[in-house]
Amino acid sequence: MERGIYFDSPWGPGRPGWHIECSVMSRELLGETIDIHAGGEDLVFPHHENEVAQSEALSGKQFVRYWVHMRHLMIEGGKMSKSLGNYVGFDEVLERHSPEAFRYFYVSTHYRRPLNFTWRAMESAENTVRRLRSTLDRVDEALGGEDVNLDYGEREDRLLKTVYAEKEAFEEAMDDDFNTPVALSHLHRMVAALNEYLEGPPNKGVVLEAYLQLRELLWALGLFEDRPARADDFSERLLGFIAGLREELRSQRQYELADRIREGLRELGVELQDTPQGPRWRRL
Repeated sequence: MERGIYFDSPWGPGRPGWHIECSVMSRELLGETIDIHAGGEDLVFPHHENEVAQSEALSGKQFVRYWVHMRHLMIEGGKMSKSLGNYVGFDEVLERHSPEAFRYFYVSTHYRRPLNFTWRAMESAENTVRRLRSTLDRVDEALGGEDVNLDYGEREDRLLKTVYAEKEAFEEAMDDDFNTPVALSHLHRMVAALNEYLEGPPNKGVVLEAYLQLRELLWALGLFEDRPARADDFSERLLGFIAGLREELRSQRQYELADRIREGLRELGVELQDTPQGPRWRRL
């Protein structure tokens, strides 16, 4: 046998094959039937077909309920290959773009379609992610500000109806063979409705509800997972008190101490912003 790696069998020297190894590991770790089995389109034959044949012949049960076969990644319209000199590594991408942009780029194309990597496409994904982050910053600003609108009127009702409808449509798209491009279109409609609502005086309770629904969709796609959640009520009040105290120091021309407070909060991951409407804070 090649490389001298084999086992003795009644039929002579043998070595476990690629297909049988996967069936054995799957059965040992996941049981006789598994829900989802993924892989590249080039594995359909012979690898996955052999897995099915040998696993179901042994157990008499369905081996896999759902197969997810991905198309290949292309580079500037061609196959990625070191020999062609068009190889792009993860480190190189992440030196130039954020992880969120990289993930957005991937989910913007359905997994059953070829994905064409270009630096122009990555820049477009980065710009989209910046706009999404800007909306989250606006939400943080609204939730960290004063209660200026306690009403629930037509604007509030329209926002939440849109949010719930787009969330339902998002989930339907994801249930339809992980149709992430369509799901993203509904996420962006939700974001557009939220941005439009934030043009006027916001009801913080309504904004928070819309934000929680949006956050669920972002997390489902793995976007902004590291972004801190909203602070609890105590933290919000404490930061509001500190921001107010700093504003009072500034009014007394104690700028050095006010700057020390601002820099101290920045080191803790909180940015204080001076606006015409008063001090605002947001998580970095």
